[in-house]
Amino acid sequence: MSKSRLLVLLSGLVLGLTFAGDKVGADKAIYKWHGQDGLIHYSHIKPNNSIGEVEQLDSSGRKVKAHTDDFGQIKTIPRPDKVEQTGDKKTEEEVKLAEKRQEEIKQENCKTLQENLRIIETGEVYENDAKGNKVLLKPEQLKAARAKTLRDMDYFCSPEPLSKK
Repeated sequence: MSKSRLLVLLSGLVLGLTFAGDKVGADKAIYKWHGQDGLIHYSHIKPNNSIGEVEQLDSSGRKVKAHTDDFGQIKTIPRPDKVEQTGDKKTEEEVKLAEKRQEEIKQENCKTLQENLRIIETGEVYENDAKGNKVLLKPEQLKAARAKTLRDMDYFCSPEPLSKK
């Protein structure tokens, strides 16, 4: 084998390994924090909470501002007919308590959705892919998440009581 052919083969091998190495862990999270020694530390393993403030970075070194894990969950609102009954008929007090609890959950859901919308509007929201890697949501995914959140807000943040819907 000639030297030039061997050189091309080795160069190709080195380049291939270089680019393959870049893909390994490319979407893994990186954590950054200031240690008690005053130094900045980086790790792919999230430190415990006693460290203080920890920033999460994506594979390109940008700070992860929001993640779908940060989204609050909407609570299920019990229907009045699911109220525990003391006898054959629901008392008026039980119905009022059930309606009051529905309105409390509705208000909690409204606050949760408002916070979710604030997170979405940062424009940089991440989610976990099937392998557990953090990936930035695409603009169309953000648009869909925003539309769903606004639709849910129309329902939960309206002043009309649920008993009237």
